[in-house]
Amino acid sequence: MEIRDVYALLGRTAYGADGDRLGTVSGAYLDNVTGRPSWITVERSGLLRTTRSFVPLDGVELVDDGVRVAVDADAVRRAPHVEGDRVLSRAEEQELRAHYGLAPTQDSAPAPDPAGEPSPQDLAASEPASATTPGQAELTRSEERPRVATRTVPASRAVLRRTRVVQDRTFSVPLGRDQVQVVYEPLPDRGPAPGSDPSPQATPQAPDAADGDDEGWVVLYEERLVIRTEWVPVERVRLGTVGVQGEEAVQVDLRRERIDVDVDRADASDGPRS
Repeated sequence: MEIRDVYALLGRTAYGADGDRLGTVSGAYLDNVTGRPSWITVERSGLLRTTRSFVPLDGVELVDDGVRVAVDADAVRRAPHVEGDRVLSRAEEQELRAHYGLAPTQDSAPAPDPAGEPSPQDLAASEPASATTPGQAELTRSEERPRVATRTVPASRAVLRRTRVVQDRTFSVPLGRDQVQVVYEPLPDRGPAPGSDPSPQATPQAPDAADGDDEGWVVLYEERLVIRTEWVPVERVRLGTVGVQGEEAVQVDLRRERIDVDVDRADASDGPRS
């Protein structure tokens, strides 16, 4: 994996080969001999401290929601502790490789000269070859590049708390009631009484109904509302966390070098004399 590809890993969530979450990729380390990236650091934050683990870069692949490494989460958690933000020594690297079951690396750098002076091979390995010719000069211009990484820190705490509130609800309830209904039914015609004269002159007069009072009554019923409440379980609420991705603008003041050319003109009085 090239250095430019390692930049795409920074800030992503790292997962072990077994699928367990390891933390966030916070940096990368280059091999002192080959100059190629060989290790990445994974940070995971707890309530008390943040831990950093070295993970071999071999076998790392990008997935949809992060980075998957080639070792399992238990091996990463038990990895030897190495202080970050400094050069990884050869002994520490060999210890890490032994822990992950990797073959030890062979030091390919030549041995230093006994007199203490660097050998020509050392100079060739440490300095870039110069392509200048007599009469030419060159300088290497450097500039700062941002290295953006993230780490997970506790930001807030969510607590489930249940409170009771009053909510006004309006219901429509049908109510029934009795209503008076008057029904008139004609009496059946029984005909003339036996032995009586059917002529109208012989019909006796019925007594006046006003001589006595006759009352009839019924009881009317209606439905009335009876309201009561009861507590019943309606839903279950669980508290959990889910990772989301956001973007935040970062503004960094970067310094860079500028190369200027100063030309010193020779004084005409300093020219050759006859």
